Amino acid sequence: MYEEHRHLTWMLMLLFLTGKCSVLCNMWKVKHQQRLICAVKGSSVIFLCSFQNPDNQTVRVLWGHLQPATLKARLISSSLRTLFTRFQYIGNTYHNCSLKIHQVECSDVGRYFVRFNTMSNRPHEENAPVLKVVDLTIFMSKPSVKEAIREGDSVNLTCMNSCDGGKISSAYTWFKNGEPLHEGAALYLRNVSPTTSGNYTCSLKTHLGSTSRVLGIDVEYGPRNTTVLVQPPLGADPGSDFTLICSSHANPPVENYTWFRIAAGDSVNVGHQPVFHPRDSDQYLCSVTNKHGTLGVYVYSFAVLCRFCSVTFLMVRCTVLVSFVPFGFCYLEFLFKPFCIGFISSIKAHFLLNIMSPAIGSSITQTTQF
Repeated sequence: MYEEHRHLTWMLMLLFLTGKCSVLCNMWKVKHQQRLICAVKGSSVIFLCSFQNPDNQTVRVLWGHLQPATLKARLISSSLRTLFTRFQYIGNTYHNCSLKIHQVECSDVGRYFVRFNTMSNRPHEENAPVLKVVDLTIFMSKPSVKEAIREGDSVNLTCMNSCDGGKISSAYTWFKNGEPLHEGAALYLRNVSPTTSGNYTCSLKTHLGSTSRVLGIDVEYGPRNTTVLVQPPLGADPGSDFTLICSSHANPPVENYTWFRIAAGDSVNVGHQPVFHPRDSDQYLCSVTNKHGTLGVYVYSFAVLCRFCSVTFLMVRCTVLVSFVPFGFCYLEFLFKPFCIGFISSIKAHFLLNIMSPAIGSSITQTTQF
């Protein structure tokens, strides 16, 4: 009696297991390798996926995408295998159901799931992936957060994305004005100058389409290369009045132009415009100012008083000032045509000494011909 009962128990267990196996073995399963996937906008991402096909039949795989903002779903067919669309099915019809998205956009965020054309019910799916899309971000470190970047400062730029979890682990490429500049997560700009100014971006080295927002750098500096142009042009009539035109390079642009007349050791303010019309043959100072400094240049103004003269050239000395402190000297050389019929042939300005000053930032050693 006991033996028969034991045999009956084993038979019932075998039937149960056989029935359970028939249910489990005939179940469609989908397995994803990652549940949470993070991608940088503009890069590519792959959903690695496999499925169990109990009947080993050829199927058509459909990917579904549920957008969290609109709660709308869209279907992505396995027939999309070309690069003409951003969605590319890279699996097969038997066991591999992987999907690749090119040039990821913010609208691609949300949950993704798999369906088959041979089933009306939802298959058992493990770790249905959720896609997160982030932007590349540039962090800038400079001497003062509120103040502008000045010539001579040092600026550090760091490219990061939140997919790295705050760690600088991705490989990046830096661009200036659209041209490749540097490779690495950090870009160090030492002793910046006006040539450093420009638009900076970074991108993933493996996905150049994943570009950050533009970061503009504008290096400010005090007045430099201040010059005074003497007019009228060549061939002026003898006795003509002369005009002095003061110009300078600065960032931000020159805010104030001031002309001083130097006579008997005293200076008199005679104008506040770049263009000045001197009335007397005296020494004049052009002073230019912006928020980063002041630069001044001494010149002599004169008038041609005779039609027939014997001089062949006239040398006039001038002084270059930085913040009203003499930093060097120059000479204006006026060359006359042969027989000097009152016409000026050319004017040359010779800067004889190198001039170095924080307000200038560079030396002036040049000859300018008008």
